[in-house]
Amino acid sequence: MAVRIAAHAADIVKGIPGAIEKDNAMARYRKDLDWEGQFSVALDPEKARCLRAESGVDESHGACTMCGALCAYKVMNERSEKKAV
Repeated sequence: MAVRIAAHAADIVKGIPGAIEKDNAMARYRKDLDWEGQFSVALDPEKARCLRAESGVDESHGACTMCGALCAYKVMNERSEKKAV
């Protein structure tokens, strides 16, 4: 995995078409807590899916396994929704 990450970083530095767009897409999917989107642009989609499935995360709250209910993206999105109302 470290080699894939390094290769991807090198692609961004070299200006390989699509490399930075993939990172930008991942950032948007993370903000939106869009797991399928994240899997679609992950360096290893199958491993990402397996790790998510094995984590035992409660899918109903939508956040990740690292932050849970304190997920910065989730809190930010909820506050933005409240301000919009």
